[in-house]
Amino acid sequence: MKREIVVKARRLVVAFGLFILLSPPDMIRADANASSAELSDLSSLAAAHTAAEHGTAIDESAPLATDHQDGDEQNAFRLAERLFLTAQFGGGPMASGGIGVALFDNHIRPEIQFGYTPSVEFEGMRYDGFSIGARMTARLLSLDLSEHLALEAGLGPNYAFYTGNMRVASSLFLAQAIDFREFLGLGTMSFFVEEHLYFLESEDSPYIFQLGLGLRFQLF
Repeated sequence: MKREIVVKARRLVVAFGLFILLSPPDMIRADANASSAELSDLSSLAAAHTAAEHGTAIDESAPLATDHQDGDEQNAFRLAERLFLTAQFGGGPMASGGIGVALFDNHIRPEIQFGYTPSVEFEGMRYDGFSIGARMTARLLSLDLSEHLALEAGLGPNYAFYTGNMRVASSLFLAQAIDFREFLGLGTMSFFVEEHLYFLESEDSPYIFQLGLGLRFQLF
């Protein structure tokens, strides 16, 4: 019975992760397409007005080379701008570090983590050794306290593969963070706390609670 509960809980974690990953882009793409159409209309009107003043014709089919170059440079900078690094204690692996990217105005943060855990038993189940994992945080709330200080809350799914027993541990977590913007004149540094609920294949207790503390640093 407990094993069935764990299986259903893990399916819920997977479904929740897919929901976070797939739902926001559709909505944001619609907003982005609408904004692009509005900007295109405004650009056309401005070009037509300029041409009318100078008495010249406009070849709308001729693209500008500088537009493509500027677009590529802006896309590369935006990707670098979204990258962040994390260092964490607890919340699964005893010590871990990760790299991720902030998407959709920092509303979604997928991340890859690498960690290490000494030999430890949780209710008769051993999870130790090196680990590689993936998690995704969906921001639920952001509250600006000042220009350089903000509070944030989020939740998401987490998965980690442990080499000690060759098992995957999955969890759902809540996260709370304090953001220090323009830290040391650079990017944003965040101190965060996470509460993980792990689902394990154990007859004694299929649920394990883990608390994690960490730092997240976004360079730009």
